Amino acid sequence: PPGVHRPAPAPAVQRAATRAALGLADGQIACLLVARNPLRKGLPALLAALELLPASYRLLVVGADAPASQAVAQSPVADRVCLVEPTPEVDRYYAAADIYAHPTLNDSFGMAPLEAMPHGLPVIISPPAYCGFAQYLSDGKDALILQDPRDGQALAAALGRLGGDPRLRAALAHAGHQLAVRQSWAAVAGRYEALYREVLAAQARAR
Repeated sequence: PPGVHRPAPAPAVQRAATRAALGLADGQIACLLVARNPLRKGLPALLAALELLPASYRLLVVGADAPASQAVAQSPVADRVCLVEPTPEVDRYYAAADIYAHPTLNDSFGMAPLEAMPHGLPVIISPPAYCGFAQYLSDGKDALILQDPRDGQALAAALGRLGGDPRLRAALAHAGHQLAVRQSWAAVAGRYEALYREVLAAQARAR
C-alpha cells in the first residue's frame, strides 16, 4: 500500500477559524468527505444518512464538482451541507472535521481515509469489495466498516454511533493514528527498499 504524510498538529485556533468560516457552530458534528468525484465516493448515501440524523450533524464535502452541487441542491438537507471546491489544501478541513466517512462505490485503494487518520479522525469506510484500503483494517478496532456503502440507514447508524460515543471515537482515532504512523512515507519507503534488496540478492544468487 502507499504511504501518508504526517501533518503538523493543527492549533485549536486554526480549527475554530476554519469551522467558523464554514458556518459550523460549537457542538455540531462535522462529517467529512474528500473526493474528486463525490457521487462515486458515496455522497448519495451520506445525504440519505444525514436525513436520519439529528440537526447537529453536518456534512462537509471537499472536492465538490457540478454534479455533487446539483445533488446537494436537490436534497432536503441541503442547508446542513458545506461544499468546498476542489483544492490541494485539504489538511485544514481534516483538522476541522470530527468524523471521516468514506462510503465509496469504487476505490482500488482509497487515500482519503488513510489521510484522515493522522489528523485524529475516526473513519467509517466501505468494505474491501468497494475500497481496497479496508482490507488492512479491523472493524470496530481501526474503523467502522460498512457492509453496503449504498445503505444510508446503516451509514446513519454508524455516524450516530460515533457521534454519541466519545470513547469509541477516541479509540478509533487512536488506532487510526497508530496505523498512519506505520504507513508514513518513511516507513513505506523503508519496506520498499528492503523488498528491492531482497529481489537484487535473489537475482545475484541466481547468476
